[in-house]
Amino acid sequence: MEKKGFKDFFTMPNPDKIKEFAEYLINNHAIKVNNNQYTLEEIEVYLYCKGHQDANVYPRDCAAEQFFVHYSGFDIAFQTKNEGKDLIQFGGVLVRSLKKNNTEMIYGPMRCLMEVFNQQEMPMLTHIEQCRNIGVIETHRVGINENANDEKLRFRTDRVKDNDNNYQDLQITYKKNGIPVMDLKRVYYKPTVE
Repeated sequence: MEKKGFKDFFTMPNPDKIKEFAEYLINNHAIKVNNNQYTLEEIEVYLYCKGHQDANVYPRDCAAEQFFVHYSGFDIAFQTKNEGKDLIQFGGVLVRSLKKNNTEMIYGPMRCLMEVFNQQEMPMLTHIEQCRNIGVIETHRVGINENANDEKLRFRTDRVKDNDNNYQDLQITYKKNGIPVMDLKRVYYKPTVE
């Protein structure tokens, strides 16, 4: 994917080019804030558009490449498009893991959010001068509703290892006055790094 095609993807995402887009994003871009550079090590793509109606996407009204903060972390947003009152295109790239200044790994979407947005300056998505040539592995997204059709829309560098031991189901019971009122099953994820 060339730079122009990459920029166009944020305004007119093409479901057939998601893997190519993700590889280009990981190898050629970073998030810069203050004097720190955060390379993208693990991302998930969420896209709702004609021909790709992903039910797991948070509805939003965003400009292309805008940072969108939500309950699960933050996305680099695709351009939102409306037809009347209906949203016909929206989504973004969830940032799951980052590498700070090529030394410190930051795992998990909420940790990435806190690291990047808990600084004096606002973050910016920038092109890396020295492009990386890192293998990108395509796999299933984490914690998706089991009834959803989950394509392989999670992409990670080959430095973030993934195996079945990284996942644990946690059963959490919420109580009110000592009486169980709600059970919640959460997936805990912690990748290993080589």
